[in-house]
Amino acid sequence: MKKLILILCCVGATSYLTGCSSSEEKKDTAPVAKKGKAEELTQPTVQAPIREIPKKSYSQLAKAFDDKNNKDLLQIAGQMLSANPHDVSALNALALYHMQKSEWGAARLLLERALEKNKDVAGLYNNLGVIALREDNLESAIINFKTAYDKDRRNPNVLSNLGSIYIKYLDYGKAEGMIEQAYSAMPDSMSVTNNYAIIKRVQGKYDESADLYKKILAKEPRNVSTLLNYAILLIEYMKKYEEGDKLLNKLEFLESSEPYVKNKVSELHTRIQAARK
Repeated sequence: MKKLILILCCVGATSYLTGCSSSEEKKDTAPVAKKGKAEELTQPTVQAPIREIPKKSYSQLAKAFDDKNNKDLLQIAGQMLSANPHDVSALNALALYHMQKSEWGAARLLLERALEKNKDVAGLYNNLGVIALREDNLESAIINFKTAYDKDRRNPNVLSNLGSIYIKYLDYGKAEGMIEQAYSAMPDSMSVTNNYAIIKRVQGKYDESADLYKKILAKEPRNVSTLLNYAILLIEYMKKYEEGDKLLNKLEFLESSEPYVKNKVSELHTRIQAARK
């Protein structure tokens, strides 16, 4: 399952990730509800004055998110929005809360509300792209990831997600620089490392690619995407059939339900048999 990187936008804080992005490609395994017509207002509305939000609220919000303390997150975000209805951190945190519950429509509305006053925040577009992918709306996902990239070309989370899309559709030229930058910033991310290994393979740096896969498997020995990508590298590129065969046996033991994985394992077994004749 594709892992995607979500961003928690916090003032004075770095980006925070969810445990959602290895990215899959067609050869390897690498990554919208419509709004109804607005009702016309019969009475003019008056916006409440915006009050200053204490700086500690942002760190408390980030901590609640990291600790998966939804009760505190909802309470803190609510207090922040009572002071500023368009606070980007609070709205985005609530959007992530709904995304974790697969409530895509509610999450989208919150992100769109945040964008009304915060049009240059890359993380908002990034998270809209994640929602679009979850809803199998690839076109919308690409638009949002590209917009996020235009807003912030150094954000490693955005680079990883957009680069994952390019890898999935075999556009390695566009993916290469993005994934290299993302890995430089997030070398401990398993999803980014998986994509970086694919880039190294495309560059012909097979040993470096193998080392990256080993790095992932040392922490996640049952990672299906990594096991399959590593098997592809060993069998199709490095011609190390015995090592590749062991990985295929492990993949069969894990019994992945994904049709592509089953078909690719069968194809790789056929390649090994042909090479042994």
